[in-house]
Amino acid sequence: MHELSICQSLLKEVARAIANQSEVQSKAVVTAVDIALGPLSGVDPGQLLRAFELARWGTLAETAVLRIEPVPVTVWCAECETESTVPPNALVCSMCGTWRVSLRSGADLSLRSVTLSDPDGPAPKEGTCPEEKADVY
Repeated sequence: MHELSICQSLLKEVARAIANQSEVQSKAVVTAVDIALGPLSGVDPGQLLRAFELARWGTLAETAVLRIEPVPVTVWCAECETESTVPPNALVCSMCGTWRVSLRSGADLSLRSVTLSDPDGPAPKEGTCPEEKADVY
């Protein structure tokens, strides 16, 4: 299950991102980690979510949720100069049908944002989302 080592690396990047923010207090708690994930990344989203549950313990993101933004597979065709969204198992131009395309997206696995909250700060007002009161990096 390589998803566990991916989550461990992801959490190291989260810690590094927080350490680089001078205005972030040391008591800040990570409430959410947002990533972009393409179907050609070789990572199973379900396995990644389960691995995150294990990897987050003992880290700044111990109570955080992992939110996955799916990234579509897009290709660029130089023959007809078109970018198109295609299925992951059919990397051909959707306009002219050529297989001579270059991959533009779909193999992505990237950290998009980290949502922080101050545990000593005021509680969110009733009816508001806690994330509305949090800092996003």
